[in-house]
Amino acid sequence: MSEYSHAKKIIVGMSGGGDSNALIKSLKVFSEKCTLGKEYICFTLVFEPFWPKSAAERATELCQESNVEHHVLFEKDMEDLLEMKGSMRDFFAEFKKLFGVATHNFFATYLISKVARKLCRIHTADEYCLGFNREDILAELLFLLMNGRKPLAYPVRNFGNIKLIMPLWTLPKKILDACYPKYSNANYREREQGDDTTTPQRSVIFY
Repeated sequence: MSEYSHAKKIIVGMSGGGDSNALIKSLKVFSEKCTLGKEYICFTLVFEPFWPKSAAERATELCQESNVEHHVLFEKDMEDLLEMKGSMRDFFAEFKKLFGVATHNFFATYLISKVARKLCRIHTADEYCLGFNREDILAELLFLLMNGRKPLAYPVRNFGNIKLIMPLWTLPKKILDACYPKYSNANYREREQGDDTTTPQRSVIFY
């Protein structure tokens, strides 16, 4: 963050999973030590099968603990924010039809970034942070290379004048999950019991 972040106000995406849970506490500590100080506006999406309401409740607890502004967006909120012509459900159904069930994770990552950039414009911010960990970056790089595509930039990625920063990109998921083991366990149990059929594939990719 010292090297790449120059904004005072930053949008932060939180899913209630291990990566983003560790991210917000770390960012808060950094802000307190940083001479400029940092203002964080966090958001969590609620949309089955990716992000259950219980995950948003975990994210809310952590944001309250760190005294950070936090917004929870449900399906209608996302539809209105992104000015969608149809419903989020129809969009997801069409995505699955075109690309297959095993691409859930790509849909989720796309949606989080899309919402983050919209919130940047609303709050006049030009930076946002997501909890990409070491395995996330490696999996993305391998996927792109295996499909004959050029690797995307990291740990900073530019979308016009808006910058995505990945503060956790050198950290393995095992360490991040250990920061809040109770929340991480709850997160994995929900994935196993829910409709997230990509959990086994994602685990294999990470390994």
